[in-house]
Amino acid sequence: MPSPNISDDSLSAALAVQQERICAIMSEWMTQHKEHMAEQQRLIAALQGAHQETLHYMSHLGITKEFTSAAPTRPVSNNQGKGGGEEVPTESVDTSDRVTRKVSEIPLEDQVKVISCRMNNVESDEQVLNTWRRSSGMHTVEKWVKNHRKHPAGWAALLTIHGIPEMTGRLRSKVDNYAIYSALFLSMSMPSLMAPPDTLIQAQNSQVWWDWTFPVPLRCRLYAHLLMIGAAFHMLSIMLAMSFNDALNEAARDSDVFRMFSKGKGFRSTVQCSQAFRYGCLVDFIAVTIAASCYSSAAEMFVMAMALLFYCGRQWSTTTRLLMSSVSIVSYWREELGGKPEKDDPYDISVPMSCFAERCETNRELFKEDEGAFCGNARAVEELWKGLRERADADPYAVPPSSVTESGGGNNHLSGAMAVLF
Repeated sequence: MPSPNISDDSLSAALAVQQERICAIMSEWMTQHKEHMAEQQRLIAALQGAHQETLHYMSHLGITKEFTSAAPTRPVSNNQGKGGGEEVPTESVDTSDRVTRKVSEIPLEDQVKVISCRMNNVESDEQVLNTWRRSSGMHTVEKWVKNHRKHPAGWAALLTIHGIPEMTGRLRSKVDNYAIYSALFLSMSMPSLMAPPDTLIQAQNSQVWWDWTFPVPLRCRLYAHLLMIGAAFHMLSIMLAMSFNDALNEAARDSDVFRMFSKGKGFRSTVQCSQAFRYGCLVDFIAVTIAASCYSSAAEMFVMAMALLFYCGRQWSTTTRLLMSSVSIVSYWREELGGKPEKDDPYDISVPMSCFAERCETNRELFKEDEGAFCGNARAVEELWKGLRERADADPYAVPPSSVTESGGGNNHLSGAMAVLF
């Protein structure tokens, strides 16, 4: 079929019509685009105003001084850059009257948001503080703890197994009990030294008994000396317990408690406290035996004292040995130190030591001087704190104002608005 003949004039007319239609469509699209950009600028200005208002509420609560300084009140430019076009009237947010407003004066919904932000920050800070307390300074005791098999006692292992609060509580109870019972013995020995019994004074004056060529006056003098020695041992037990508690009260971190047992020989102080109590009890018993011999037979009192000491000592040592051999980390679990564990229960504390190694690594990465993230320059540490609080805070008002870019580009304003919203 032959094609129709189209004249040049007709073709030119058709192209002209098409060009006019394309120009009209592009002009309409450009007009709509300009209106959309203007609405976008108004939205961003409103979001920034609301954000600045909330920052002033938070600064009134004392959250940080940077919230007010980082987001000053200023007009928001709505120029559209190189594209030109009409300008939207600028809007300024006047917050001069909001700085002095109390939290109780703001709307209830805003009060809930501000209080929630503050509570979330406290909880986030508490987690960081707990991590710092449990891991800071561990590099100073890491070698001592990991060499726990070379220790004559098992306190390094016990501290990693049960934790610092549990073990310090046990040791406090131990030394406190010794101190309390030492005070009970002192309440007996001190009055006896200052005011001896009348029976003893009369026996000294009469000098009746001279058996075993041991005169009564000498026995009375020995009684007073032994009673004084026993009182000194009991006082020593009390003072050692107080020194142990005083040192433990000043330990700031878990690593300081480990160091107290490594360099400070903390376990030795508890052993000395118990030994002083036992020596004081033994000396007081001998003093009472000598006092009784002044108005009785010395031979009789000597035989009676030996029999009682033998029986009580045997019962005490047997019971203690059975208890310790069945539960002690040294007397039961560690074969190299005389322990006899079950065949299927070898000494293995790899799990608590792995947890301790993790705490040491946390210390190196976060808190160790010149290496940790929290030991860098002040600006980096500040940004780290802000990031941690943002992560723990689900409230949009917790986002720091530094995330809002104050440059003039539309994309930067849009990024700032999205940061405020999300």
